[in-house]
Formats: sequence, C-alpha cells, structure tokens
Amino acid sequence: MTIDLDLLFIIIIFRIFIFIVSIVRIGSWVYTAKQPFKSQIITNYAKSSFGMRCNPNALSAYNISSDPSEYVPQPCADGLTCVTSGTDYGIDPDKPWGFCKVAIGSPCTFLYQCEPKSKYCVQVCALDSIGGLNQPCFANNTCSGTELVCMGSGSSSTCKLTNNSIGCAEGSDCVSGRCVDGDNNTNICQAALLPAQQLIWIVMKVKVLN
Repeated sequence: MTIDLDLLFIIIIFRIFIFIVSIVRIGSWVYTAKQPFKSQIITNYAKSSFGMRCNPNALSAYNISSDPSEYVPQPCADGLTCVTSGTDYGIDPDKPWGFCKVAIGSPCTFLYQCEPKSKYCVQVCALDSIGGLNQPCFANNTCSGTELVCMGSGSSSTCKLTNNSIGCAEGSDCVSGRCVDGDNNTNICQAALLPAQQLIWIVMKVKVLN
C-alpha cells in the first residue's frame, strides 16, 4: 500500500491547526471566566430631589453603574444644588455626599429650603431682600435667578416670573399676567391669551359651569 506523502503532510498540518485553534479558544474562555462580573452600564437613574443625598460630581464614573452594591446618590434635579460640608457623612472618605437644597433664583416657600448662602425666600431663594418676586429690581435692572425678569425701570421696576416658570400664586406674579394650574399641584405662568383664545376660553368655562 502506497502512502501519499503530500496528503499525509496536509492532514498533519490540518490537525495541528485545529489543535492550536482549540488551545486558543480554551485559553480565551478561561481568561473570560476569570474576569470580574461587570454589570450593564445605564444612565437613567432619577435625580435626587429636595432633602435627598446627592453627588456633587455629576460626571463621576461611579454614578452610572447598575450594580446595586455600587449605587451612589445622584446629582440634584433642576432648580436644586448639592450642598456639602466637606465631610464624608460617615460613608467613604473619598465620596463626600451632600444634600439637595433649592438653588438661588429657584422657587421656594420657606427659607430653610434654600441653599445656605440664601438670605431670603421671596418666592425664590435670594441673596438680598430685593430682586425677588414682586420686589424692586437690582440697580442693574436684574432679578434673582433666571426665572425672574425685571419689568419697568428705576424706582418702579418690579421682578416678575417669566413664561413657563412655576410658583405663581396669581396672574400679577407673571410677566404675561396669566397664572394657570400646572402639573403636581403647582401653578405656572403662561403666555397671555389672544382675543380669539380668550373668547374660546370664556365659552368653554360657561359650558363647564352649566
């Protein structure tokens, strides 16, 4: 029986190739098995609300882990600021959490809700007794925060809430003169109605009353 040496050589090379591929795959499996488990990264945690612990570093890498054991306080929601005292609050020394307080210029009801540097709660947290809602504007015709705008000039200037700002009690609090019921039991300033819109609103209100 004659053996084809070329065929035998090809078979040996093929088996060596299969052996090497198997060793590489087994090594890859072993390496993967030894790696620590990494949970899926997510970024849609709810932000911290008033009075909750917060993370002053919104870009912190450990803010986006979905591993429950690695969950940390989140940055504060809009209109709030994370107030820290420079201590670790008994957690880890390298994770100085704070607490969410109402930021300067954001709506408040009581002064204790405001961040520490606030001196007044004049519908919004403010540094001065002027510049708040329905109060005289600052000398440069500005008001506290971004939700208030100065109306008028000189001694007759007054700070009013801009459209889409929350916290109005009545129409006179708003630039537009229109304060309506919003979501979550909060009032919101909206643009003034055009004459045609006012007529429609009156008709609808009459229908509801009837």
